[in-house]
Amino acid sequence: MTALTTTQYSIYDDVTQSLIKKLEQGVRPWQPRWDTPHMIMAPKRVNGDLYQGVNVLLLWMASMGKGFICDTWMTYKQAIALGGVIHKGTKGTRIVYSDTMVKEREDGSEQRISFLKSYAVFNATEIHNLPEQYRFNYDCEQDKRKRINTPRQEMVDFVLNAKTKLCHGGAEAFYRPRTDEVHMPIIDDFHGVEEYYATLLHEMIHWTGHPGRLNRNLKGRFGTQSYAFEELVAELGAAFMCAQLGISPSVRDDHASYLEHWLTVLQQDNRAIFKAATLAQQACNHMMQLQPQQEVKYEKAS
Repeated sequence: MTALTTTQYSIYDDVTQSLIKKLEQGVRPWQPRWDTPHMIMAPKRVNGDLYQGVNVLLLWMASMGKGFICDTWMTYKQAIALGGVIHKGTKGTRIVYSDTMVKEREDGSEQRISFLKSYAVFNATEIHNLPEQYRFNYDCEQDKRKRINTPRQEMVDFVLNAKTKLCHGGAEAFYRPRTDEVHMPIIDDFHGVEEYYATLLHEMIHWTGHPGRLNRNLKGRFGTQSYAFEELVAELGAAFMCAQLGISPSVRDDHASYLEHWLTVLQQDNRAIFKAATLAQQACNHMMQLQPQQEVKYEKAS
């Protein structure tokens, strides 16, 4: 394996350390507080494409830290092209994308090597003089608030279209790989319809890992690293789906014990969060592909 450059180590380490710091404070960067004025949803590019994977986390952390309530981001060049002016002294938020390079082996054959690159983007609230459609005002915020916490027939249809085998009853929510079933308490046992669907989306992310779908490792037992990693994938995937569908995320009390395990996973592998975010995004994309007439556009690089 070709050694990574110092820059590569810096990207993986910087992202991982920033997440570790949040987790040590008891903050889950994939659970933004949407019940506050600093409410954000799925971050998107200036052309409307949704960001993917670890970039969603990076932009959520920036929004939470700086109080952004706009979900549109753009590069310096894109802002200038639209006639915008970056606020003086503003530093962009670094996001990443993967690229490849070709290296010649000693035997003359070619080896394709993947690596990360980073670049800066700016939130639309950091830019003056943007065209009207890129501005974020109080009325837009109120419109978003109306969409959040509102039970929608679309969520019922979303679950039905996925054709997940759903069983109701009992006191716990879980996915059983052996029978390929998602088990949920009845909806009245939750604090609201939104909490029910947020929990269901978490279990449906597990459901995508079945060997007949995305074939993730679902054999880990509670307390093991593999179990903690799959739970991290499910938490990220559920947060991504909640943002995309306009559902308020919920923090499950029974997942508090996972924080220590997630910290161990991240501390031992500075690529773990990148892997988990990629798998979570794949799970979300899989579920969206099961929906009819979906035209969701994602960024090409993530």
